[in-house]
Amino acid sequence: MGIRLSEILDLEIVNIYNGYKYGYIGDSELVFNKKTGEIVNVLVEDDKGRLLFFKGRDFIEIPWNTKIKIGEKTLIIDYKE
Repeated sequence: MGIRLSEILDLEIVNIYNGYKYGYIGDSELVFNKKTGEIVNVLVEDDKGRLLFFKGRDFIEIPWNTKIKIGEKTLIIDYKE
């Protein structure tokens, strides 16, 4: 049995590899497999080293299979950029 999208939107994405917090799943873009409906990737904004008045939107594409654990408040991933 899968997990509902509504159950993960408020989870904060934390990378166990480098300790970086990518924000919340609800603020990210999700990429789905068209045939299965499964999440394939999570696109999070890459805001490292940017000034707020520069509005270019670069994204980091995090494969869903890098997830280690889905907790009550966090999604723990192991992603080496």
